[in-house]
Amino acid sequence: MTEKRTWATVALVASVALSMLLSQSRISSAADIAVLRDDECKVVLKGVIAKGDFEKFLQVSATAFPPFDGESSAPNTLCLDSPGGSLSEGVKFAGHFYDKGVGTVIRKGASCYSACDIMFMLGTARGPEVNFVSRAMHSSARLGFHRPSLAASGGDALSPTDLSEAVDTTFAAAMELLAMANRQAPLTANSMMKPDLLEMLLTHVGADFFLVDTIDKAGRWDIRILDHKPEFTPSPQKAYHACQNTIQWRTGLGSKLYDADYYLSVAREPDRIELIRQEGREAAYRVEGYNSGLVDEYCIISFTADGVSACGYSEYYDMTVGKGACDASDFAAKAAWLHPLALLNPFSKLGAIAGASTAAVGASGRSMCRVLARSGAVVDAEECDLIRTDVAGRRAEIYVWPSG
Repeated sequence: MTEKRTWATVALVASVALSMLLSQSRISSAADIAVLRDDECKVVLKGVIAKGDFEKFLQVSATAFPPFDGESSAPNTLCLDSPGGSLSEGVKFAGHFYDKGVGTVIRKGASCYSACDIMFMLGTARGPEVNFVSRAMHSSARLGFHRPSLAASGGDALSPTDLSEAVDTTFAAAMELLAMANRQAPLTANSMMKPDLLEMLLTHVGADFFLVDTIDKAGRWDIRILDHKPEFTPSPQKAYHACQNTIQWRTGLGSKLYDADYYLSVAREPDRIELIRQEGREAAYRVEGYNSGLVDEYCIISFTADGVSACGYSEYYDMTVGKGACDASDFAAKAAWLHPLALLNPFSKLGAIAGASTAAVGASGRSMCRVLARSGAVVDAEECDLIRTDVAGRRAEIYVWPSG
């Protein structure tokens, strides 16, 4: 065996040793970082992330971010549109966002890949009493995760000392990434990047990105969707989704999502969802869970004008919903507010949100929506919102199901 190793060999050895490599390409370009100051962002970062960009960001944000308002750093936001770049530089950004409170945004049509994704996921807002995760993306934006890689030109010979230093650097970068991902989300017991998302990051290589492109993915990793306008009008379908999503989003994605066909067939079983209270536009339902029948799994879901709250228990996962098992008598003491995305079908694509959200706001009537089999038989039928509007100068009717 020769004492000289090429960069290609270094990449192979490091991959075997770590299953994760440092994204440290020899980048000559750098990101554009500029003041924006609109409703969504005070600063924007576009392009490949390179060494020195973090210092540039500190200089720009020092003048762009508004003075502290005494409550939190929520107004301090950065819009991202980047294919990635230097992982070590990205980790610097991410640590600063977490410690100092900088919210992250991916706007309409923008993308965030590779080193950019950990920057996005570490977005927070900080204050003396108010601390929370602050990361949001448009339904048309692209957020993709993959295993960082060592990019280097072939043919350059390395000594055993160079090889050892390359592997040590890779280990250090890997530990930085994991430590950053495992930082505690404010006021929760969760990490900023949950283990199931880290698993997806590590198992997708090269151009095979793991995309956050469904309601399930955005909701389980606490990502706000900019153009989602929650509609809290009660319905049995929303109550079912709220219960199932709230339970499933805490169990971890694992190797596969629960079966879509069975999930939706359960939603149509009338005995699964019981209306237990109705007062005008407010209502409460008792929902038997996806695993109910085998074990005790249920939620009580309450709809009000302010949002949706729930309590309950899953014996299957030994997990409480809200503050624990409950009934109508102690609901107020045990309920907790739910993520607005929990009301939607978890299998829906994020791209479908915009039309449904916009339509729900200006609903102009009710209609009956039906799903037909190829034979013409009615598979499903329920009331939905009918919106009459203009699309590209032509009259159109939009039908929005209770599931969104």
